[in-house]
Amino acid sequence: MFELNDGVMRQLLFAVENKKVSLLVDVSTGEPSREEDVPHDVRPPDRETLDPSATFVYPPDWTSADGFALMSRFAVHESDPAAATALQRALDAGRGVFRAFKDALREHPEAERRWKAFKTRELQGVVLEWYNALRDVRGLPAVERGVDEDFDDLVEESFTFETVRGFPADSVLELDSAAVREALAGVPDQIVEEFLSRRAANLTPEDGSEHVVISATTPGERRVGFLWYHVSSAADTPRLATAEMVYVDPSFRGLGIATHLVEEFFRINPEAMTRRVIRSPGGVDWFRRCFPAVDAGVLSTSIVVRDGYRFEG
Repeated sequence: MFELNDGVMRQLLFAVENKKVSLLVDVSTGEPSREEDVPHDVRPPDRETLDPSATFVYPPDWTSADGFALMSRFAVHESDPAAATALQRALDAGRGVFRAFKDALREHPEAERRWKAFKTRELQGVVLEWYNALRDVRGLPAVERGVDEDFDDLVEESFTFETVRGFPADSVLELDSAAVREALAGVPDQIVEEFLSRRAANLTPEDGSEHVVISATTPGERRVGFLWYHVSSAADTPRLATAEMVYVDPSFRGLGIATHLVEEFFRINPEAMTRRVIRSPGGVDWFRRCFPAVDAGVLSTSIVVRDGYRFEG
């Protein structure tokens, strides 16, 4: 049975809020994995069954209704009248209520800070109750855990970011191919294969460019995201840093990993020294759909390129 330490708690908080991919939690490590990556013979039959011999279990159940109820409780008790009014107005918006709530919080930074602390406390309570239920069916005593409100930057605390100079390793290139296939979903296979072939021919260790890979890995050393870029320069022209791919495992999207990767790319290549381009096989629409948090900060100042055509963000 895994220990509910800070690193595992952060992973489980992510799993609770992840609504895009079905996840399972390894009982021995506490690390989430996509359900489709777990063998059928060790998958639990459903969310309700707690088998003491299970190898994998579903993370704590957390629905959109639970999220809405949490926001409602916070808005009712918000001490700033202006913020409380704005939040209640957002909750009454109907469609798009979650986005409206976040937008309202951005207009009231102190209320946003209180919301993050409130949400952290509540979700940690959900995780702890679930964890003790797992312990109970295994004959283990319940544990107590103090609430840690210092989760302001979950991404940096929960993932290891590393910058490696040199042509990408095979494991990165495999993820890169998966990213291209996702970005070009719906395009005939023959065209996708031709795109990959041309891409491989144009990007080689001997192309004269400086290649750099910024990676994000879990505490279990699983790579869940990367940004691959290369820097080239010609005589009398500025350096050109081209990000060929930004990719995050679908299980870990929405957590700010892509934002961190892109910000690091921009930090390493300041505008005063280098022209910066983000290239995306799926164009702006795919980039925005996968990484909405990066949208405003990057597409407004950069260019996303698809098949040689430039799309202004």
